Amino acid sequence: MTPEQWQFFADQGLMRVRYESDPEPYDDSYIDTWDLTPEEIKEEKRKTWRIIEAYGVWGLIGEYRVSTDSPWVQAYSVWGCIGRDSPDYEEDARKETYNEFRRL
Repeated sequence: MTPEQWQFFADQGLMRVRYESDPEPYDDSYIDTWDLTPEEIKEEKRKTWRIIEAYGVWGLIGEYRVSTDSPWVQAYSVWGCIGRDSPDYEEDARKETYNEFRRL
C-alpha cells in the first residue's frame, strides 16, 4: 500500500484511522520488569504518569466501509497508547485496514 492509495480511499470516505480514549485503567506494572533499581523504577513510573496526565491514554482504530452509507468495520486496533504520538501504530493501522479492505 502506498500513501497515495490510502489517501485515495480515505478521501472517498471508505477508510479511516481514528483515536478513542482508552476506558481501561493504565497498567504500568511492565516497568517493574525492567532492569532498574527501585529508585529508577519509581522515577520511570513518575515520568510515565506525568505524560499520561498531560496527554491521556488512547486506542488507535483502523476502519473501512464498502460505501459511504454503510457502517464502519474495524480492521485494526491497539490500546494503551500514551498520547497520540504513535506513528508506527498508525502505519500498521493503515496497512492492516487497507489489506482487509482489499480482500473484499
